[in-house]
Amino acid sequence: MMKRLPAEGVVWSWDSGLRGQLTAVYITAQIDVHSSPPGIVYRYAWRALVLVPRLRRITSSTLERLASRLPPHPNAYTLAGLVLVSCAAAAGLYGRYLVALVLAALGVLMDAVDGAVARYYGRVSRRGAVLDSVTDRVEDALLAAGLWHVAGPPVVYTLAVASLVYSYVRARGEAEVCRKLEGLGLLERGERIPLILLAYLLAAFSREAAGAYTLILALLVAGAAAARILQVLRTIPES
Repeated sequence: MMKRLPAEGVVWSWDSGLRGQLTAVYITAQIDVHSSPPGIVYRYAWRALVLVPRLRRITSSTLERLASRLPPHPNAYTLAGLVLVSCAAAAGLYGRYLVALVLAALGVLMDAVDGAVARYYGRVSRRGAVLDSVTDRVEDALLAAGLWHVAGPPVVYTLAVASLVYSYVRARGEAEVCRKLEGLGLLERGERIPLILLAYLLAAFSREAAGAYTLILALLVAGAAAARILQVLRTIPES
């Protein structure tokens, strides 16, 4: 039986460094599965919301260095990411959540690498952009589906549809105003995916906690999608 850790045992502040934040997330993962599920959900959600933006800034610079050492085949990385995420969803449906987490993380890495490689080698193309966009949408649905036995069909449907609508609204809005709308709204895909992966980590320790967390996340994504619709509509001229 894993020893229970008191909540006050984890020191947390906005000024904590990245190493301290990662350590706090790891320590939280050691909490006894019989701890209060709401408490676990709160602690994980708090750390994730603070940690994800900082990780995103660090990974962007790391990917640029990594791209220079990889073969120049961006579409291959895109398809590899789709295969890995598909396997992750299957592992989640069979209750292998840690395996699913590892596979999904590798798939998301491939999905990030493809764009970096395309830019580094000057192989950015419209065909590659369409392939990347389509596989992103499929992966969003698959990652939600992997949590089927954790959160239940209604929550999974809400998370999947809200994720797809969120991305579609941006694409449709960009087509109308002919400019990029990146950064318009909360929970972009770069922030949303790590939060979904966190649900897989929680599921490995407590399905009840993971279910509650996924419900909260689905509602947040749905709210963010609704807010983005209103924001995009305001950017489009009436005539």
